[in-house]
Amino acid sequence: MSFLSEFEPLEEKLFSYEEQPAPSGKLYTRTAYVGAERVRDIVSEYDKETCRLPYCLENEWFFIGYRIGEGITSFLHKKSGRQLLKNGTEAFFTPLYERTEIRRDVYEERRLLGRNIRGLHARCFQGTLQDIRILDHGPVFTRVELDFQLEGTAHSSVILKMYRHLPKIEFTLRIAKTLSEAIESVYLPLSLHLPEAELYIKNGGVPMRPGVDQLPGSNMEYYIADEGLLYRTDGESVLINTLDTPLLYMGPMEHHPIVLCDNREINNKRPVYSWIMNNTWETNFKMDLSGFGEFSYALELRENTGLHEDLNRLSDNDLGPAVFITA
Repeated sequence: MSFLSEFEPLEEKLFSYEEQPAPSGKLYTRTAYVGAERVRDIVSEYDKETCRLPYCLENEWFFIGYRIGEGITSFLHKKSGRQLLKNGTEAFFTPLYERTEIRRDVYEERRLLGRNIRGLHARCFQGTLQDIRILDHGPVFTRVELDFQLEGTAHSSVILKMYRHLPKIEFTLRIAKTLSEAIESVYLPLSLHLPEAELYIKNGGVPMRPGVDQLPGSNMEYYIADEGLLYRTDGESVLINTLDTPLLYMGPMEHHPIVLCDNREINNKRPVYSWIMNNTWETNFKMDLSGFGEFSYALELRENTGLHEDLNRLSDNDLGPAVFITA
């Protein structure tokens, strides 16, 4: 059971429910919207949405298009008509797996990484969309599972949850990682095509622009974010909560010369990825990444808000509501 309700700060609400009589149905609707095999693939005025769900999700604010074999084909901000989707390894909602094979020994291969998080001979693999499943479709939200074929995994899927009356998308990566002795990483791109936007994170409770608001000569490759990240443009903000994994990687998805922070604005425009799993530092992480994992995210669009309002909202979204169910 799902419904929407607005809360004021510190407000508490009590909800109750009772059984309702079933609505009377008509024996003959005379509306062709579903076949005898119960597949709703017919375009009709009775149900305009279900037949399109294998190809796209849409509400008042967003349009997401996808195709088997092609992957995510569109991520549209409908009000401005702007395409938020970027190309290549930066494609939103599409998981990445990276592997550096051990050619010498475990220690020596990691020593040779230097400041890079990958080896010179590292290979990056992008998920290929191979199946689409409609999980839920109702008056509050729709959920679609995108099943990807991804190197290094036995299972990899992204579940999209789009709300009908909210400018919000929740998405979850489910992964079954296989066993390997290689240096490995799993990423989910969080880059949006917003060239004029400033990117903010909160680090230790303090807002900062990565690559700009940090000590000269310090690391710009990866960051710990308290709750997620924030894109701010003129009059509009995009909040992305990284609910289960705080590590972000910024930069090219390849071995490269390391540039230390020089506080230039262009440093803030680099691609950004949620760095979900890695075994790069054998002293801090277990050596093998095998097993099942689920990592959740939430994206929300806000208009005409200030920086501190957005950061507070990012924190509120990270906490979530407290719900108690009583008999």
